[in-house]
Amino acid sequence: MPGPETLLGLADIVILALVVLLMLYMVYQQVRIPLKSSPGRTVMMVGLFLAAAFQFAERYTLHPILEIVSIEGDADTLPDWVFWVASRAAVVLMLVGIFAAFRQTVQMERRALVTTQAARVAESQALKSEERFRSLFETQSNPVYCYTFDPPMPVSLPVDEQVHRSLDAILTDCNDAFARELDCEKAADVIGTRKSLLDSTKDVQSHSKYISDFAASGYRLSDYELVYTDPSGEDHAISINATGIIRDGCLVRMWGVERSILDARRTASALNRRREYQATMAAISSRLVKSQYDDADAVMVDCLRDICKYIGGNRITLSWIDLESRTGEVLYTWHEGDKAMIYAIDETRFPYLSKQLLQNEPLCISRLDELPQEAAADRQILQSAGMKSFLFRPLAIAGDIVGLLTMGNDVEVCDWAAQDLEDLQGFGELIANFVMRMRQRQALDAALDGLHRATERLEAENVYLRTEIKLNHDFEEIVGESDALRRSLRMVEQVADTLTPVLILGETGTGKELVARALHEHSSRRHRPLVKVNCAALPANLIESELFGYEKGAFTSADASKRGRFDLAHGSTLFLDEIGEIPFE
Repeated sequence: MPGPETLLGLADIVILALVVLLMLYMVYQQVRIPLKSSPGRTVMMVGLFLAAAFQFAERYTLHPILEIVSIEGDADTLPDWVFWVASRAAVVLMLVGIFAAFRQTVQMERRALVTTQAARVAESQALKSEERFRSLFETQSNPVYCYTFDPPMPVSLPVDEQVHRSLDAILTDCNDAFARELDCEKAADVIGTRKSLLDSTKDVQSHSKYISDFAASGYRLSDYELVYTDPSGEDHAISINATGIIRDGCLVRMWGVERSILDARRTASALNRRREYQATMAAISSRLVKSQYDDADAVMVDCLRDICKYIGGNRITLSWIDLESRTGEVLYTWHEGDKAMIYAIDETRFPYLSKQLLQNEPLCISRLDELPQEAAADRQILQSAGMKSFLFRPLAIAGDIVGLLTMGNDVEVCDWAAQDLEDLQGFGELIANFVMRMRQRQALDAALDGLHRATERLEAENVYLRTEIKLNHDFEEIVGESDALRRSLRMVEQVADTLTPVLILGETGTGKELVARALHEHSSRRHRPLVKVNCAALPANLIESELFGYEKGAFTSADASKRGRFDLAHGSTLFLDEIGEIPFE
């Protein structure tokens, strides 16, 4: 049986082994947690090591250690005061280490509590947000839905990956309004379906932009507008409010509310279009009012260009129509390119359009295939000119057709509507009235010019008649009964109504002028005065200007225009007395 000494040695070995194991565990913990984050554990480990070392040294003889630490005395033993100091220091270090470790543990528990509370607050907010969206199911008539990501999608993924992963989300809740958007009657018919199948009506580009913007905004969208076209070609515009539920850095669910804004966008677009129409109409009206007569043509071309660009064409023609003669005259035309224009509408080339013109029926042809079968000849000519879309608008003033506006596009097809035709009519009426005023002004100017010329002629005739009265105040009728005189008078009667020049021969004093006056009085020209020119009294250098007149500035002293005797005698009789006296040259 082992003695007390042996048992005591075994106990020391066991204690020493436990201390070593404890030290190894503490070293392991120290490696896991940096030294600066666990000072209490370090101090406690130092104290424990010191206590174990001196306890071991007290029991067993360690000559190398003793030689180093021994100050005086036997080299096989240590002084008692060394063991006393070491034991107290070890106890103090262990107590300090335990206190520091306890304090650190308390601080870590407090931090953990704060973190837990923050996580609970965040979770509570997420639950409130989810409950808020959930309440929309009862009060919201717009489509409401909830997609669940299983497994949750990390928000740290690249955006392209998030777009791809979003298509795998499952619809876990929605209202009947959202189901009806998907052509289903009840929400139960679509719940449990993948997002890729439900969003098939959206094009890939718009869906990618939607998810990218959703991620970029922190997974919260408010009044986000999504515009897309489904495979059938129908346009869609919706406003989306969406919230993502994020837990542990992963997107778990996504709630959303949709509202169709297509009608609102169309209304806003129509209002903007009306404002643009009014602005264009005001600009054209102002330009036409301020235009001068001389630059009217250039102003008209500019106005037609603005009208054409507003409606969306690239060529436009204004024709003026005369229904009595069934003819048309092209007044103005504008084309954006350099291709040949289609000019006047006539019954030969455009029988169908001519019929529509006579009936005052407009046409809006977005595609030439829309023309009826009876317009085959018209369609062929339009196609040969490269026309893709065509507008046809007769212009009427006070119920009478006076003009025609034709507009086309030979580059692209234009989806023109009835409103575009009405806008063209408004512009056309404005232009037609302007053209009518210009043509009336031209007619008035021509009439005033003719009146001015007639006034000048009357003034010249008046001056001449006054002169003739002074020269011939003793004029007497022809008196005589001889055969020669009677034969001469019969000849006068024969040639009086002809337009043939008459040569009167006779000696001076035989009455040649009286015969000339008799010719004039018996002719159909007697309502106008006889114009007489005494050629013998005219200087050679004035004969030409006296007979044919001259314009102002023709020579140095010509400070005004003068009408010649030939011009004055137009429609009457010109008597060139003594014509033989005119020099031959």
